[in-house]
Amino acid sequence: VEFDPAIPLASAVTPPSGWYTDPGFLRLELDRVFLRGWQAVGHIGQVKNPNDFFTGSLGNVEFVICRDANGKLQAFHNVCRHHASLLACGSGQKTCFQCPYHGWTYGLDGTLLKATRISGIKNFNKNDFGLLPIKVATWGPFVLARFDDSSQDTVDDVVGDEWLGSASDLLSRSGIDTSLPHICRYFVTTI
Repeated sequence: VEFDPAIPLASAVTPPSGWYTDPGFLRLELDRVFLRGWQAVGHIGQVKNPNDFFTGSLGNVEFVICRDANGKLQAFHNVCRHHASLLACGSGQKTCFQCPYHGWTYGLDGTLLKATRISGIKNFNKNDFGLLPIKVATWGPFVLARFDDSSQDTVDDVVGDEWLGSASDLLSRSGIDTSLPHICRYFVTTI
């Protein structure tokens, strides 16, 4: 049966109100929908140049998207590996991320550059404490992130197919207007 907007629905049912208010349902939705698969998290204009970054969150996952000095798009969990403090807020340009708590400093490629207050810790290897990566890709003007480990490829065609399904081919043929600039970002909070 094809949908025809000119024909009124005989009857309709909305989801139960608990789907919108139950914290357990929110956890389930985050786990089964939003933390699996590719999610649009930004616009390529936000990370157009080396050292550009922006931050965001999905559920309780804080992330930072950036372009390193070589222009490579990167994504990481936005928490210091020492005391889990947020490393960056908002958007802009940075040459590194520095924890406000003890000053641990990370390169935009995720490597730990400087670790303070670690004297006396045996077998500490700073190579083991880089930022935890998140898969990142672009499709058209969109920056996409994937928070699970189930996808191995980040080739744009594969990402588009996983993210949009059969609509990916249609949108690719019809064209996505990448000239549209990113204007602003709105955060919706609950009261």
